[in-house]
Amino acid sequence: MSHYRKIDVRIWNDAKFNGLSTVGKLGFMMLLSHPQMSSLGAMRGTFSGLAEELNVDPEALREGLTDAIGKGMLEYDPAAKLFALPNWIRYNPPESVNVIKSWRKVASYLPECDLKSHVIQRAIAHVEGLSEAFRVALPFGHPDPQNIEHRTQNIDSHRHNQKEGTSKGKRIRERVDADGVVHEEWEPEQ
Repeated sequence: MSHYRKIDVRIWNDAKFNGLSTVGKLGFMMLLSHPQMSSLGAMRGTFSGLAEELNVDPEALREGLTDAIGKGMLEYDPAAKLFALPNWIRYNPPESVNVIKSWRKVASYLPECDLKSHVIQRAIAHVEGLSEAFRVALPFGHPDPQNIEHRTQNIDSHRHNQKEGTSKGKRIRERVDADGVVHEEWEPEQ
């Protein structure tokens, strides 16, 4: 199976992108099209590893991508060795419910860190603007990745209750409060 990435051609008109060094542009394009980049827009990696893949000077690549980090185009957690592209989902949105369901497994391959939580929060925020089918498929409703199991169990329980006729009604919304607690809102059955 081939992996495809959407890269908007208007990137060549973007002032931030054009402000990067040549090696910075190459590194950024490498990240956008890297075969290990996940559907959540994050991947494990290091500057030196990317430099070796591109056969460029590691320090030049580090400087170029550090500039991209400073411009908000890229995020990096050096302790977890995790790269993330903040606008990834905007340009590579989930095309089906199955993509969203796969995010559970995708997230399990990302190292635990604050950046991973931010990646998941961005995915949740994006899905909130999509149809009910996409929102119900979301494998995590809580910004803390440790609670992925809880979200999936709630969905499975709700689906079981619907089949058994014991549902609370129609789920109309789910929100996460400041403490990370998931609150579901239901519309009573009529």
